Amino acid sequence: PIIGVRNSYGGEISPWMSLTPNEVLTQRGQIRRAKGKVGLAGLGMGWAAKRILERKQVKHLTIYEQDLGIIQTFGSPLKKQFSDRLTLVNGDAYDQDWLQFDVSIWDIWEQYYDCQFDKKFLPILHQISENGKACVYWGTMAE
Repeated sequence: PIIGVRNSYGGEISPWMSLTPNEVLTQRGQIRRAKGKVGLAGLGMGWAAKRILERKQVKHLTIYEQDLGIIQTFGSPLKKQFSDRLTLVNGDAYDQDWLQFDVSIWDIWEQYYDCQFDKKFLPILHQISENGKACVYWGTMAE
């Protein structure tokens, strides 16, 4: 499945979220790192969140998602299934306290390596790492 968005250049529809084999492959390493109290930036279509919640090493997952429609469509079924282990927050991931989590997982960028150009993310990554916490993000090479 793919969710598209109409781009502003020619009005064409481009993929916004998907569950292509490559998307699933790139998320596997992130999911394997999840343990304890986990924070996730971006719900997407909920595939990674469900896999994270299925891990017995994960005590609780908090997801930050800006799009309320995405939360209602893909988050509500997860909330029904994992109610006491899942918190859904309609808000901006950049404005959160990431030090409260054992592992932070970020999957909010359009392209695989866009994180390296995200000037708002890099200070958060530095703060998390400086405090001995794990931060795994889309574009992380070593998994």
